Amino acid sequence: MPPIPKKPQTEDSTTFDPDKYFEAWSTNEFTPPYDNNFRRFFIRTFGLPIRDDYGYMAQQAEVTLLHAQTCVEVGRQGGLHNWYKDAEGQVVSEP
Repeated sequence: MPPIPKKPQTEDSTTFDPDKYFEAWSTNEFTPPYDNNFRRFFIRTFGLPIRDDYGYMAQQAEVTLLHAQTCVEVGRQGGLHNWYKDAEGQVVSEP
């Protein structure tokens, strides 16, 4: 079994430091990806390699940042953004 890390770390990032991250966020150095470039935002924010191909998992799905960015760029085509719903369960525009 590998040793337990002495400090928080992010897979494949040699620069990520949670304390510095939250300090930068509080001074607006990092802001949400208003240009819809989700992938670039995460690579920059977490100091990941530009060719990051790590598989990110949530419940039953796994995607790479490139796949997630492709979905953002495709938008509503093919119903990819149909998870945005109001209180009645009706599809609404993405934020």
